[in-house]
Amino acid sequence: MRPAYLIPAFLLAAATAPALAQQQPVTLRVAARLGQTMRFRTDIETWLNIPQLAAAGADTTRPTMAISLFITRTVAATRGDTAVFRDVVDSATAATPAIGSLSPADAAAAASSMRGMVMLSAVDGRGILLDYAAGTERTNPLEPPAQAMLPQAGLLRAVFAFPAAPVRPGDSWSETLTGGDRDGSLTLSATFTLERTLRQGNSTVAVIGMAGQIGGGGPSGALAARVTGRIEYDMTESQPVRFVTDMVGQLATSSGSVPVRIRRTVTRL
Repeated sequence: MRPAYLIPAFLLAAATAPALAQQQPVTLRVAARLGQTMRFRTDIETWLNIPQLAAAGADTTRPTMAISLFITRTVAATRGDTAVFRDVVDSATAATPAIGSLSPADAAAAASSMRGMVMLSAVDGRGILLDYAAGTERTNPLEPPAQAMLPQAGLLRAVFAFPAAPVRPGDSWSETLTGGDRDGSLTLSATFTLERTLRQGNSTVAVIGMAGQIGGGGPSGALAARVTGRIEYDMTESQPVRFVTDMVGQLATSSGSVPVRIRRTVTRL
């Protein structure tokens, strides 16, 4: 058998052509069912590069703030290709890993203020968060302890978009999207790429990469950051399996601009 490096390029191309031809376009859509229930865990870790923290002995390699939310999502209504999701925070935890001297009671108060919070979101067939009309705004605001733990309240909502047309692995599309509510909003300008599809049990999962810029205003200031991420979406059950974004940039506050990193992970339970 001839070594691979001796096989002419046109023969290699001919050999791989059938495999490429079998990669049929896939249509990525949200097709939620009325009454469908899902459970997710959302982790938001924030690193604030504040010199005073380091001077006070904080371990700045660890997150300055960390919040975990356990959420039950129910499909409350369907209208054509639009679904209305009702998210309820069943429980929450909060911590300040970098600051050992901070009172655990303060973190517990932040977590307590988020329990029972209800968010309503209208999402179309492409997964795009629609305008906050007809009862789609969060029904209760964040209490001050929670505001202090979240540099950007709009992080409580996932912002992404599926392509308008069918795509194959390797295809990309770009969108500018805005999501948030009265406690803060985010605008994302990003390019998404379908990396691959795979089988998990009885489901087909689409793996989508994203990269772009994100910014907006919230209780703690204005965020401007580069963002990268990955979406794993169960196309059979029409729900996310895992959604990770990593943002690195600047948080503009009343006391000045602070370098910030925010990592958000949503995991299906």
